[in-house]
Amino acid sequence: KSYLGRLPGVWVANNAAVVQLPWWFAPREFDLGDLSLRCLGEHNAWNAAVAVALCFALGFEWPARQMTRALRSLETPPHRLEVLGLKDPLARGGSQGPHGENGASNGATARGAKEKGLRFVNDSKATNVEAAMVGLRAVGRPCVV
Repeated sequence: KSYLGRLPGVWVANNAAVVQLPWWFAPREFDLGDLSLRCLGEHNAWNAAVAVALCFALGFEWPARQMTRALRSLETPPHRLEVLGLKDPLARGGSQGPHGENGASNGATARGAKEKGLRFVNDSKATNVEAAMVGLRAVGRPCVV
């Protein structure tokens, strides 16, 4: 949790961004949808939660459904833990591009399916050691760099 004064300000729990601002009586939850499938790494869920807190702190009082719709449309920017595709080394021609077989955008199909084989991830914007370490942890399985 990150705190705003004495109140916990932002945290991520049960696939939701939870925000508590000092002038609110209770915390508000915003569903992140399948963010972990669209954006690799827990840090992306935290980034989304902090963005929600900043919007409200700056006076944007959007309805919860509008905020949830925006959160559910977040995608990984190019070159930042961008899933390029999967390759099953045991299947003939078993590679799958970033749009999956059904044309889903940004690798959603590739990340949502039970993964077997190799996953190709472009994290070329990780240009320092700390960023590269965050990226490797986000992949969550053995990596070849």
